[in-house]
Amino acid sequence: MKKIAALIFLLCLSGPILLTNCNSDNEVDPGVAPEIPPIATMVMDFGIITADGGRTATQNNWAFSVLTVGFWNAAITLTFVVPVLSFAESFNHTPTFDPDIPGWVWEYDFGVNYHARLQAVITSEAVEWNMFITQDGVFEDFNWYSGTSALDGLSGQWILNKDPEEPQPFIQVDWNRSFTGDVADIQYLNITPDSDDNGSYILFEIADFGDFNRSYDIYSKPHDNTTEIEWNNVNVNGRVKDLRHFGDEEFHCWDEMMDDIDCPT
Repeated sequence: MKKIAALIFLLCLSGPILLTNCNSDNEVDPGVAPEIPPIATMVMDFGIITADGGRTATQNNWAFSVLTVGFWNAAITLTFVVPVLSFAESFNHTPTFDPDIPGWVWEYDFGVNYHARLQAVITSEAVEWNMFITQDGVFEDFNWYSGTSALDGLSGQWILNKDPEEPQPFIQVDWNRSFTGDVADIQYLNITPDSDDNGSYILFEIADFGDFNRSYDIYSKPHDNTTEIEWNNVNVNGRVKDLRHFGDEEFHCWDEMMDDIDCPT
């Protein structure tokens, strides 16, 4: 122990080259806690589902798009409830530094009889995150999701496990964003072992140019089929392409009232 203490003392004397922050008691100063990635890095925007149209004429193209996106929305909503609630609540709390990890810890109660412990470890390459959740009398310290985020906070990944009863990998979330958030993308990839849907994904993108500023690419592994959806979240017009559904590789459009139209040339 004396040799270790002496080594720490010498490292501190050597200044910022070796240890950036040392206090008068020769303890390492953890510095500033990392920022938790925005909620949009875990929760995809399914806004096309809630878009409100006017007339009730033929709306096959828009309706097919909504149903396709809605399938993923339903599957995610059912299994993401607890993880998303725990993640959303984390922004309301101040972390403390735990030298035993060593890393930062957000610890708090949420929902009904749930307790969360979010841990963040800063490395030279990224921030490593782990969320442990306890439900009183049901399960304890279940590592519901983990992930990494770049040091600049502009990209990262989450790995979500199914639930305490099926503690296996379920969804991989990959995300990127600009400093302003005006341009971003998030992808849900099914990584459930031995599942026919392993490899299926939905990719949502936000763009700041063009006629369509939102898009979804949805790939079905069992059918080896991709659905491409592009729409404008202000005007709510859009278009969809799906070889399996439409029997061709052309876009099929809808207007501001969600009515089917011929695509502009």
